Amino acid sequence: MASSSSSAEDLKRSFLELAQAGSASDFIDIVDSLGGRRAASSGLSLAELMSVLSKVELEQLWSSMIQRRWFATAMSFVEGTPAEQLFDELESLPGDTHVTSSREESVACLGAVGTCILKYLQTCQPSSVSDDCHALACNLHDIIFELGTGDKVDTAVQKTIGRICEAWCLERVEGFENMVARFVPLLLFTALGEDARRADVQRLYALRSVLSVFEIDDPSSESLRSQLLNCFISPRFLSLDDNNGKQANNVGTKFLVHVFLLSRSMMADVHAAVKNQIPYTTAKAVLAGYGELYFAVWDTAARSGNDALRDHFETTCLQDLFSRAVHARPEVFKNLMRVLSPIHEHKRDTGAKGQKQAGAVDSMLLRLYAPFLWRSMKVANSTVRRNALVSHSPSLVEHTYIHTTWW
Repeated sequence: MASSSSSAEDLKRSFLELAQAGSASDFIDIVDSLGGRRAASSGLSLAELMSVLSKVELEQLWSSMIQRRWFATAMSFVEGTPAEQLFDELESLPGDTHVTSSREESVACLGAVGTCILKYLQTCQPSSVSDDCHALACNLHDIIFELGTGDKVDTAVQKTIGRICEAWCLERVEGFENMVARFVPLLLFTALGEDARRADVQRLYALRSVLSVFEIDDPSSESLRSQLLNCFISPRFLSLDDNNGKQANNVGTKFLVHVFLLSRSMMADVHAAVKNQIPYTTAKAVLAGYGELYFAVWDTAARSGNDALRDHFETTCLQDLFSRAVHARPEVFKNLMRVLSPIHEHKRDTGAKGQKQAGAVDSMLLRLYAPFLWRSMKVANSTVRRNALVSHSPSLVEHTYIHTTWW
């Protein structure tokens, strides 16, 4: 037992000494030796080592790494900033002679630093970290796009940094606001890619609340807004395209609902994007997906208790679709009805909860159709009269308003 304890202390001492004064290659080697398995001599893995380091030792570790010249040169190789500039910015130790000599070594070095931070977050689950730990993580976050070269080592380090940002945000570790500017766009880029998986959409949904960090209506967020709008035309978010498609679609729809309700400006842009897609969409599942999406947004707004938000969505989005359907060309009318049908169908929800919701849907349909539907049935244009009649049939047939003389 004493020997094991002594070995653990020796490992801690060696690890901290390498972080403080060792070469980049030596630090990479010890992290690699501990990262995936237990060290034979001490019986400790890297995660266990992080858990037994005291607060003072952890602060020493982060302080040492941020001041090492090999960390500055590693950043320089990856992001292209002159090393001398980074020496000043990171307050690198002037007497330190150890630097990285190639991009490959630099990426491996940053990967070792990232692995230490990730194991610390996973093992210790801190609610706050030291300034130096935060600075290390921020520097890694800032180069996450520069590692998207397709190289195997680059990809592995990029994933490690992504997991750091994800853990920081999910656990709401102090300073998480600084871990989203590049991480969230990367997640969106991945989820919108041809090789996207269901898990990519699920990760976005789990992190949906961090979108509030962005000034979504500011011109500086234009690129992010564009990515978010692209989610509304992505089959991965809308259609049932795999064996577990129903579950995937549910998570994707929930994420889209959150985006839809980020702001009134975002709501207007999303609605415009969807309207532009409807006439040209041939996939029935996608059109039905839009219908379920609009219903889910309405239901979420109604349940939120924010009547102003619900009313705004009803009048600017739902009523606009209803009106467009009544006045649409025959070829567009068919697609619009495929969108509206799922909304109309919720009038028929059953069960105690479903019946209460069905009543709310019935009331909403009457409220939004009434200003123009009855008038449209008496216009000279036969196409509009036909559309109004067809729209009327599934939407208001159960409501007493139909008994009003309108013909």
